[in-house]
Amino acid sequence: MSRQRFRRLFTRSSLWGGIASGVALIWRGFDNWGNAEFLVQKWTQLIWPAISAVAAFILAHDTWFQAGLFLAGLGWLAFVVSRPESQTQSPKDTAIENERQKIRERIEKEELEKFQEELRKKAAENRAALAKPIVFDFGGFCWEIRPRFFEAYRTVDNPSEQTLDDAIRGPFCPKCSRSLTIAEPGGWMADHEVFYKIEDPCHRCKRTGPQEILRQFTYFKIKSETYKEAQRLATRGEAFPSGKCAPQK
Repeated sequence: MSRQRFRRLFTRSSLWGGIASGVALIWRGFDNWGNAEFLVQKWTQLIWPAISAVAAFILAHDTWFQAGLFLAGLGWLAFVVSRPESQTQSPKDTAIENERQKIRERIEKEELEKFQEELRKKAAENRAALAKPIVFDFGGFCWEIRPRFFEAYRTVDNPSEQTLDDAIRGPFCPKCSRSLTIAEPGGWMADHEVFYKIEDPCHRCKRTGPQEILRQFTYFKIKSETYKEAQRLATRGEAFPSGKCAPQK
């Protein structure tokens, strides 16, 4: 038996069990001395005759009543001792628990603020990474994938010419990184419209581009195919091959 449970034997809750067991033992002792029957009969005749019948019945079965009373007292003691620990805390324990709760809340708040700060840093890093153009080697030319592409590729499948210019910059010469975009006026009948084409060969390094592609497709058709390939890679989560293209600034 633990010390805490032993102490319960001497608490107010254990009083009735102890009294019951004590009465049973005293009663049994009087029986042994031969005085119990006389004392009970005399007392009951003076106070209330009706109690005589009850007392007579009890005395006729006194052994059973004594045993029952004794067992009831022991049962009460066992119940008191086996109860769960009281949840009532002393003021000191309550103050300590409140202080511990404040410490836990402060730690949780600090961890949450630290986590939020890490998220903000990560988001800033992601924005910075997206703001930096990505070099893409495709179709014999170098291209620059701009942040606008990542805003459009999930929803725009057939971009306009303006969207293409906002999403992809280029082409550039793979050898010297010169811009190969040429803007030519459409003439007086074209109402000042500007036409774009790819410079070939490169005026700086004299590198020639893929002739079959240049003969078959227009400037924006080549740029559109570049967009679709970049869209495919981005959708699959694959890296953009840079080949021999130097980063464009």
